[in-house]
Amino acid sequence: MLRCDSLSSREGEHVVYHWDEHDFELCGGTVPYLDALVEVYVDRYSLPARMGGKIEYYRFSDQEQVDRFCVEAPACASVSSPLLTLGQGTSAVYTTRSVHPHEVAHAVVDFRLGRMPPLLSEGMAGTLESNLLDETPQVYMEPRPQVFEDELWALAESWSYGPTEYLIARKTWAALELKYGVPRMKLLAERIGSQGGAAHFERALIQEFGLSFSDVASLVSDAPWVYYDDPACDMVDLPVLSANSESLALPLGDSRRSCDDVDVINSYTDEVQLTSMFVWLAKIRVTPSQVNTIVSSIEQASESIADAKIMPCLGSPSDELRVEFYVWGGEQVLSLQGDYVIAIYGVELADGSVRFPRLSLSLD
Repeated sequence: MLRCDSLSSREGEHVVYHWDEHDFELCGGTVPYLDALVEVYVDRYSLPARMGGKIEYYRFSDQEQVDRFCVEAPACASVSSPLLTLGQGTSAVYTTRSVHPHEVAHAVVDFRLGRMPPLLSEGMAGTLESNLLDETPQVYMEPRPQVFEDELWALAESWSYGPTEYLIARKTWAALELKYGVPRMKLLAERIGSQGGAAHFERALIQEFGLSFSDVASLVSDAPWVYYDDPACDMVDLPVLSANSESLALPLGDSRRSCDDVDVINSYTDEVQLTSMFVWLAKIRVTPSQVNTIVSSIEQASESIADAKIMPCLGSPSDELRVEFYVWGGEQVLSLQGDYVIAIYGVELADGSVRFPRLSLSLD
C-alpha cells in the first residue's frame, strides 16, 4: 500500500507537490508553473495571496493508486480522482495528472470564497483551464445553444457532472461574468455562502442580479460563447520573445534538455507512443501591424503529437474566438499579430533526457 511517508515532496511558494518517485520524475519547472497558476487565479479574482496553508498537490500514476492512498487519507476516501478537499486551513488536490489547472482553480478560488454550489464552482473552474497543458482537450468545442431552467435547478445541487453538465456550468458562469463582472460574481458567491440547495442559490441570484433560474436560462441561451485567454498569458515570469525583425529562433538551445531544468514542465502521457510528454512555455509578441509568420520545425520530437501550439492573448474574456495554431513539422505560414503564448512539446528519451523540436519563426 502506498503510504503518505513513502511519497517524495517538493515545496514551492504556494504549492507542496507530492509524488511517487519510483514511477514518475518531477521536472524542475512543474512546481514553479503551479505556483504561477495560483498567482494568476488570485490576481484575476482579487483574492488574498495566502489564506491558510499551501495547496497540497498529490500526483498519482493511476486511479488504483489513488484509492490505495485514500485508505490513509479519510478526507478523500470513496471519492473518485481527480478531487479536491477543503479542510480547516488548507486545500488538497488528488489527481492522476502532472498538472491539473481545473482542480488547482478549485483549490484557490473555492477555498478563498467558500465552497460554491457545483453550478458556479465547476463553471468558474472551466473558464480557468489551460488548453496548452491539460492532457485532455476542453469539452467546450461545440457550445450548446440552449439551456433550460430545470437543468439549472438540477445542476445547482448535483455533483455528478459529465461533458454536457460541465459545458452548461461553464457557459452559465461566463455569461453572468460577461454581463455583471468579476466583483459581482464574488458577491454572488458570498451571498450563497456555505448553504446548499437550489432554492437558496436562486434567492441569492434574485438578490444580487434580480434574476431567477428561468431568467438565467434565457440569458445563458442568448449569450454569445465567451472565450478566455490561457492562464499562461498572465504569467509574469515566462520568457517574452519579440518577433519584430526578420527571424526569431526559439531559445531552446540544444534540443535535448534535462527534466531538472527549471523551464521544463511535466505534461501528460502520449497514448500512442506511451511516453511521457513535457512542455516549454514562452510568450511571443509580434509587433508589426500585419505579418505572415513562417514557423519551421527543424526536428520533430514526436510523430504522434504536434510539435507546438500557439494561442493568442487578447487580454480579457470576449466572444472573439481564440484561434489555436498547431505546428506539425516542416514549414507553415501563419498570420500572427499581437501577443501569444507558445507551448513546445517534448518527449522523454531512453537516457532520461527530454527532446524538444527545434523551431524558428521568420517574418515575411
